[in-house]
Amino acid sequence: MATFKSDMVSGNQSFKPFPSGAVGVRKGTISLTAAPNVGDIYQVVDVFAGETVHDVKIKCSDLDSNGSPALVFGVGDGADTDYYIAASTAGQDGSADEQDNNVCPKVYSADDTIDVICEVAPATDVATGTIEVWVYIS
Repeated sequence: MATFKSDMVSGNQSFKPFPSGAVGVRKGTISLTAAPNVGDIYQVVDVFAGETVHDVKIKCSDLDSNGSPALVFGVGDGADTDYYIAASTAGQDGSADEQDNNVCPKVYSADDTIDVICEVAPATDVATGTIEVWVYIS
């Protein structure tokens, strides 16, 4: 198990939405240089204390080249690794996925990150590709 950070998290970049509930979007990208393994955590987007997350989306390149792919990701945060998206198969075929129903809005009382965790390893490893996450925040 390893933890990887996107440029956005590593550089502590942030976009603070305007007050009064205006929603902004943060996008983070992880460029993979090794195939995902079970338990790998990809910290993709920062969320700061006092912010509210309204929506989360993930898009991956094809990270499992087997005819019967197995790769499964969860998208969550430090408190719950698959809070936003449970059992996403987006990495199996290079597709996208969006948050599960009825999980937002979520208000953060402390700084955190939106993370992608590898729940099930790929049937056939693909060592290069991308994981992209969009987080809608006010």
